[in-house]
Amino acid sequence: MANEHKLESPEIVAQDGKLIVRLAFYRAGYLTGEVLCTLRVFHDAVELEDDKKLFDQRKIMKRVNPREHLYKTEFSVPLENIGKISLDVELIKSTNSALLAKASYRYGVKLNQLTKIRRDDAPPRLVHAINTAAGRQAKPSTGHKLNDMLAHIHAALIDNDRFRVGMATSIDGAFSGRRQKSSQPLRRVDEQLSAIIAEKFLGLPYQMPGNVYGNCHVPGVTGKRLVHLNNDVFWERMRPSADEITYPWCTECQQLTSMVNYLRGADIYALAPGSRGEMGAQRASFHVATAAGGTIIDEADANGPLPAKLYDDPQFPLGPGDFFVFNDEKHRVKADDGTEQIVTGKVVRGYSEAEREKRDPKPIPAQHPDNHPHISCILRVFKRAGNHFFQLIDTGGQPPFTPFAVMRQTAPTVEGTCEGRFLTLVRADADAAGIAPCVGIGVWPKSYKTDVGKLERAYERALVARPVALARLFLVERATGAVLYATPLLRTYTEDPHQNFSPARLAWALRNVPHGDEIEAFWGVWGPRGPLAKRMIASRNASLFDIRSEFAASTTPSAEFNNVILSKFPYGEATGFLFLQNINALSSQTAEQMHGGEHEFRFPTDDQDPDYYKQFGYVAVTRYNNAHKSKSWIQLKAYDLNAYAWDQHVFGDRSVRKVSKQVTSTDIPQELEMLTGQQRIDAEQFAVVEGKWFSKGTHPASPVFDSGKLGQQPGGPKDGQVAKSANDKAVTLTLPKTVAAIAGDSKVQLWVELSLPVIDQRYPRPDKYEQYPYFRGDFPVRPVGCPGNPGPDACPDFFPDKCPSDCQYIVRLRSLKLGGTGRLDAPFKSGTTSYSGTISYTDGAALTVTANASCKAKVEVACAGKTVSSSSGVESPPLQLGVGSNTVEVTATAQNNTVAAYTLTLTRAQASSDHSLAALTPSAGKLVQAGNAPAGFAPKVLTYELVDTQDAKLGYRPKLTNELAKLQINGKPHASDTEFTLNAAGFGSHVTNFEVRAEDGGSSIYELTYRRGNDNAALKTLRCLINYQDQELVKNIPTEAEQSKHPDKESYSVEVPDATTRVRIVAVPAVNTSKVFLDGKRLFGVTTVQLQQPGGVEGEPPLQTNGASVALIEVEAQNGRRRIYELQIYRPKDKDLLGH
Repeated sequence: MANEHKLESPEIVAQDGKLIVRLAFYRAGYLTGEVLCTLRVFHDAVELEDDKKLFDQRKIMKRVNPREHLYKTEFSVPLENIGKISLDVELIKSTNSALLAKASYRYGVKLNQLTKIRRDDAPPRLVHAINTAAGRQAKPSTGHKLNDMLAHIHAALIDNDRFRVGMATSIDGAFSGRRQKSSQPLRRVDEQLSAIIAEKFLGLPYQMPGNVYGNCHVPGVTGKRLVHLNNDVFWERMRPSADEITYPWCTECQQLTSMVNYLRGADIYALAPGSRGEMGAQRASFHVATAAGGTIIDEADANGPLPAKLYDDPQFPLGPGDFFVFNDEKHRVKADDGTEQIVTGKVVRGYSEAEREKRDPKPIPAQHPDNHPHISCILRVFKRAGNHFFQLIDTGGQPPFTPFAVMRQTAPTVEGTCEGRFLTLVRADADAAGIAPCVGIGVWPKSYKTDVGKLERAYERALVARPVALARLFLVERATGAVLYATPLLRTYTEDPHQNFSPARLAWALRNVPHGDEIEAFWGVWGPRGPLAKRMIASRNASLFDIRSEFAASTTPSAEFNNVILSKFPYGEATGFLFLQNINALSSQTAEQMHGGEHEFRFPTDDQDPDYYKQFGYVAVTRYNNAHKSKSWIQLKAYDLNAYAWDQHVFGDRSVRKVSKQVTSTDIPQELEMLTGQQRIDAEQFAVVEGKWFSKGTHPASPVFDSGKLGQQPGGPKDGQVAKSANDKAVTLTLPKTVAAIAGDSKVQLWVELSLPVIDQRYPRPDKYEQYPYFRGDFPVRPVGCPGNPGPDACPDFFPDKCPSDCQYIVRLRSLKLGGTGRLDAPFKSGTTSYSGTISYTDGAALTVTANASCKAKVEVACAGKTVSSSSGVESPPLQLGVGSNTVEVTATAQNNTVAAYTLTLTRAQASSDHSLAALTPSAGKLVQAGNAPAGFAPKVLTYELVDTQDAKLGYRPKLTNELAKLQINGKPHASDTEFTLNAAGFGSHVTNFEVRAEDGGSSIYELTYRRGNDNAALKTLRCLINYQDQELVKNIPTEAEQSKHPDKESYSVEVPDATTRVRIVAVPAVNTSKVFLDGKRLFGVTTVQLQQPGGVEGEPPLQTNGASVALIEVEAQNGRRRIYELQIYRPKDKDLLGH
């Protein structure tokens, strides 16, 4: 401490209704002036966002001992008797206000029961939050230790409410139970959403999801990536339009920021099509915010303290989801000596024009590791005593909370988590802290943060967001390392949409586990790969049992795929589609174990505070396995998972264990006792015993000097033999003479290590699976010795040619799906045999059922006396249902004639009669009623025009009022609420018909006309030529503007001499894109063409001899709109006939 100031923890005493707070401060080195101490005290037990400030006072600290540079002071603070209080202490120099020390402390109701908020540690924040949250208390033991542990872990795992209440009261300040209960709707839902986002993402290991889930290759086809599950699958499943959110069990910074905003309701996939739905650690990500209507805070304003105006901006307030981008933005430039140098973007931006031309900077790609790219976002914003604080959710690269250099992003960080402390600034000295500087902040528009309805919908979707991974729970004897029980691989979710197990949920379930001092409980978690991952992502209800059956029956994509499916999953680095990668392991540990070992983190870093751990039941977070290491973390602890089939429960009462024993006798054949107590060797399985001998020094850390094999038969000069012994706890060893002699050397030790099949009567098998059904997994627990199944869980369901007739395995349906609109009222579960459901009138006329059955069973579907048959997984022939209630029986009959029966009560609806559209929305322009503009769409109006656009390609989205009706567009079927594309490449009138037909046969046809091109259908010139002598027909033709006020039909008349026998019409349109027709025949400008008599010539209407002659001149605009001019031609002798 010689070169550091030190502020001691406060000493607090309750006295006369007040708190006496005593503070002590040791300064380092020479100090001029006074030490000013400011104490602020806040009461946290109020609903308002602003904590109640109880006290704010500054004092000069008294120098107690000049030699020791010790300063002290004392404050008297009002006392609140409920809730918690926070103390904020700040020390500055009186001469220049330089900060000397700063700390915060939080206290509970009982004074001096203090948990420090460590500002200068960088522990895994998940450990801090999980270990300080209220955990489930262990119940009294039933006498069956494994049952006790499983019941406790299972109950904690599925208890959503208790977990969330515990985390909301966590002392690290990461959560606020008060804000979740606020009377203000926005504050309440925003806090609830922030808490759920933290629950889903706390503890996610730092790894690229695409590397874990998708960068897998077909064996023998090197370099062909099967699927990339980042952009191709996960992001589409997180969009607001997706039925259900699924997300990966690992993340890097760019995925974490993307996922946080997806859960807040942003559709990044639509906003950033170029990046296919993912934000990156580069300036390009700012375009996502601006595409949504947001803004960018430039780097000049984004470093250091963030001004209050950013939070108070009426349009773009800084808040949840807004993101910080860090990037060196390095460039290659020419140095003065002509060599190439690399400089940061900040340097390049400072170049003058002349220097830029001289240096010729060329940018290095933003995502290049040399740029140390990073992105993080705000989880929540909090206001206290008028000051704004923000809390990050981050993978660990954001440096505000670390007073020392941070590992570059090339080194994996601990976990994707929020740091837990509320901050006020972004470090301006980011380069010194070990990462790139902040180049700006992307700020979403205010509506993204204040639309309560949208946030409530996002919260409801986030509640049921599902992490896709495979977990296995292990119970291990601490003293021997023996695996006493392990579940099969479990999906990190269940069919219940509210049971989803993120890292925080798995970790919290290990709090206060009974018998933890004797038996260790830990989770192993893996990421599925390739087709297995894609299948799990696609459906919550697809069990591993179902998926394995589907894949085993498949012939694609290769024979190797089926071979991997039918064998054990490999747990190490291996080829094959079903390679399972160890990502993370969580275990309960003692304080000593948490402090030691290269695979675990030290928390806190202060070794002087071991008592910290004694307050809690501990959970440690280990480093996840590297993507390219051949052994998992569990294997490093000598648990050989490949010894345990992934689809089976491991029972420690009868299992293979690695057992070591020192050999002290030099006899060549000798008996060596390997087991003690209530353990014995399983003689029936002795043929599997194998192992090795090895020699080492007497020191525990001594390396192995020499080794050889031990088997049923010796294989070489160094090898020995192991055989049965009459003692059921011992084996008979036969060692080479030179090997046995090692046991007599006082400087060397001789050891043997055997994989022994052990029967252990100390820990009976768990048998209360009805109390913890999740641990049962997707594969049933069956007794040893089941006829046809020699081992537990060894059902030969996937070998149809080998299914024995005496197999007692119970047939079941794994899935059941109704055709068309058929829906069951509850998710299908194999153990539930009765369901109700509905189906539309149309689809009820031909009901089909697709049932996936175990044991290669035959499926039969019966209704109203008619039965149809199908195979497992094949759609059945149709059955007709009556209107109203129908009973449908589905039975599956296995090869051994065992039967599973399911009853469906289906209601077929009455035929619907509605044949209207609820909406008709164009992609551009405006829809108006024909003859009633500007009125828009109304379901009862059938004719429309599209105006205010001239696009050559348009989209129409018709939506049915009755989804059971059928829709056709221009005679072709079309799905409701999906876009129809009209290609209107040519000018003119484009008519689209939308026919809606109800189930009862009634129909409506909506007609939509789109006129593309010039709309002018007026005439510029209208004249006639009488007997080829020019005579003006109309003195004053109305102007185009005046014509538009008249009806489409215009009437004119002209008097010609009695002797007139021929009249030529000259009609010129106002614009040259229009066409002119006379009596249905087109006129070409001002020219005329001779036609046959007696019909006259073009431009010459035939004249009547006993009355007025009528000529119809029709002008067609470029867009197809027509205007008709009627011309009456009469002679004086016709006046009487005309009424003149």
